[in-house]
Amino acid sequence: MQQCQSLWALPHREGIQMENEIIDLVIFGTGGHAREMHDLVMAVNQQRPIFNFLGFLDQLTTPLKKDTELILGDHTWLRDKPKVRVVIAIGNAVSRLHVRNLISSVCSNKFQTLIHPTAYIGPSCKIGDGSMISAGAVLTCGVTIGEHVIVNIRASLSHEALVEDFVTIAPNATICGAVSIATGADIGASATIIQLKKIGAWSIVGAGTVVIKDVVENVTVVGNPARQIAERKSGWQNN
Repeated sequence: MQQCQSLWALPHREGIQMENEIIDLVIFGTGGHAREMHDLVMAVNQQRPIFNFLGFLDQLTTPLKKDTELILGDHTWLRDKPKVRVVIAIGNAVSRLHVRNLISSVCSNKFQTLIHPTAYIGPSCKIGDGSMISAGAVLTCGVTIGEHVIVNIRASLSHEALVEDFVTIAPNATICGAVSIATGADIGASATIIQLKKIGAWSIVGAGTVVIKDVVENVTVVGNPARQIAERKSGWQNN
């Protein structure tokens, strides 16, 4: 796991605002997750104006679907705009990793963390740059979230859970106390990981799976209890 830089300590859900000034923000991505991210930004602004949303970025140049703004450009649009913050709204962890590297190769813009007003963030939780905490999610106490993590709708993470960079946690997943989830792992909808278990890097826990034993890296597990059904070569995410 890469050490998270500038983790935010959030004593409560309003801790999202770190500065008094309005933050210029763009969303990288134009799919369904990007629209959900845009809705989250609007929900935050309804509570208290924080973000000046400028638009979407993508490697494509075609308009978004109806009722959305035009794409501003690709990652190079960020050049000479150092104060604009970015959030990568792509559900696939490998794609998020590649886009982060692409953006970082041309500019030094900060990545913005987004927390829905209805999420509960308990005492001593830490959340890394570029992560998203969705509506109804619960982080109890002492939870650590890395960078560019997605904690989706109504997912719950219990005390001292550790989630490394680029992890995706789908809706209604339950992460019990002191669980450790390594970089790039994907936790499916309504999956349950019991206390103290470890999920290896870039592994997939299928929807509805119940994990009662540690899961090694680069595998896919499904079922109750979880059983391995696939394995990929180490380093596959870099291809």
